[in-house]
Amino acid sequence: GNQSNTTEVATDLVQAEPVAVPTFVGRSYLDISSNPVFSQNFKFGDPEYVYDEEVAEGYIVGQSIQPNEMVTPGTPIILYVSKGKEEIVLPNVIGSDYEEAVVRLEELGFVCKKSETSQGNYRENEIVSMSPSSEKAYSPGTTVYLIVFVPETEVVTNEFGEIIPPEELPADKEVPEENIQSEE
Repeated sequence: GNQSNTTEVATDLVQAEPVAVPTFVGRSYLDISSNPVFSQNFKFGDPEYVYDEEVAEGYIVGQSIQPNEMVTPGTPIILYVSKGKEEIVLPNVIGSDYEEAVVRLEELGFVCKKSETSQGNYRENEIVSMSPSSEKAYSPGTTVYLIVFVPETEVVTNEFGEIIPPEELPADKEVPEENIQSEE
């Protein structure tokens, strides 16, 4: 009875001969995962999908076991597969409060630049316009220009060109027209 056991053990040893891990990076995940030679030697779990600026969607960008490493057949390997470039849909923030919109956009990965306008009739700090167009996908780090409404305030200066705060102006005194300047 001992002979047959020895033979089985020997057969197992032959099957368990270590195999070198090939380079999967740069190859199509579909080709690799459907290749019978690879699926016989390695156990591919669910791939991990990652954004990659350089590698096209569906191609392998990483592997959990490095190429040329010797492993037992059936060893699990995680393949990291490109989802392509990361893109985020830019929400429409027109009509929103500037501070709230900036928090929301920066959390998504956008960079915000503010411009002010006093044209029109809006709430203070309301976003009246934005660029680029909302509801489209952009790469993280895209700059979004927000035009924000700031009510025009009349600035009164003294004879030295210094701004006089409104609370210091005499209530009964009429300010000469040439001393009123609009703030740029």
